[in-house]
Amino acid sequence: MARAAAPPRSGCFPVALNFARLGVARGFAAAGILATALRLFPGCTRADRSAVANRPEQESNSGPRVSSSTTRETGELSPFTSRVQCETLLRAGKRAPRKQGTVRIGTWNIRWFPDGVPDNTSSYLSTDLSWLACAIAWLDVDALALAEIKPASRSRPALDQVIAQLDAMTGGSYEVHLDDCPESSGQHLGWLVDTSRLTARGYVTHGALNPYGAACAHRLRPGLGVALRSARGVDFYAVALHLKSGVLGSDLALRRRSLLALDRLLREIVEDTKDTDVMILGDFNSAGCQSCEGMAGSAAEASWMDARLKAFFYPARRVPTDLGCSYYYRGQPALLDHFVVTQAMAELPIGEHASVEGYCRDARCEAIGSEPGFANRLLSDHCPMVLSLVDRDLD
Repeated sequence: MARAAAPPRSGCFPVALNFARLGVARGFAAAGILATALRLFPGCTRADRSAVANRPEQESNSGPRVSSSTTRETGELSPFTSRVQCETLLRAGKRAPRKQGTVRIGTWNIRWFPDGVPDNTSSYLSTDLSWLACAIAWLDVDALALAEIKPASRSRPALDQVIAQLDAMTGGSYEVHLDDCPESSGQHLGWLVDTSRLTARGYVTHGALNPYGAACAHRLRPGLGVALRSARGVDFYAVALHLKSGVLGSDLALRRRSLLALDRLLREIVEDTKDTDVMILGDFNSAGCQSCEGMAGSAAEASWMDARLKAFFYPARRVPTDLGCSYYYRGQPALLDHFVVTQAMAELPIGEHASVEGYCRDARCEAIGSEPGFANRLLSDHCPMVLSLVDRDLD
């Protein structure tokens, strides 16, 4: 039998191979997409293409460690391995485990949706819209707080496509609402709500959560609040937020300013709604501060948050998570995303945990090496998180 050709040695091949892996994750055949990639990338020689033709297909289909794990610790297949696997699970009727008699709320920072990068151009990080719709359907959420959504002129067509697919996959009736900041603000907050399950009333952009005091100042974010109610009676006010990123002392100071403003905002919400059931959720960017004594790392900042929340006029608490991360940077995990609820909110029993999903669960929040997985590239560097509430009004 003829011996297979040696792997190409030109510099173009690793880049083309990575490009091909993304194609595989989107559902294309491995051999065809790799051959196409080699034709597209400059510097790829005829010898490169010839060698690829005889290259074992499993190599072009191999991904980084987190992507190649198709099963979870329970033995279940993961919908975050590839779009194809997610769609296969959905057709088989599989969904994220959920207790009966609950309402499920989620949060997901979807990196610079829909382009994956700040520029208004498609890139190798562009969101896979079909995979995103499938993943949200699998999560089985009634409402999802969104972060890093681009202005409506850029994101609305993609959001409409996701909603159309979600409705078809779930039989639900989803709608999306973004904050009121102008087009120039960059990143926006949003709420995606299945109106066949929940009623959403009175969306409000809360400018106080921007640390500069004005809703859209300095390209930072406000909060986006909404009153949610189920047919069975659970009702509460929810605020999506996305605080300042970074590990400098100035970044931490801005996040602390937002958290102090949250105390005042909670008082206003309770006085306005006459209800102490309030949830705050999203990307708190609790990465700590490298140069601040006692504040290195996400755990230190989360501990500071816990103390502040407990001292609020209406005391609040951060909901524990079943895994210790919600985000990866250079292969290292960190917990940046949180659910916070008022202590008076009886619909969330003490001891209930938020569930970390996505590739974070596939990787078990362990270090994954320098090369991110397909879900990191085609969905987001953040992982979705979900929380279940008792679907009854227990006030």
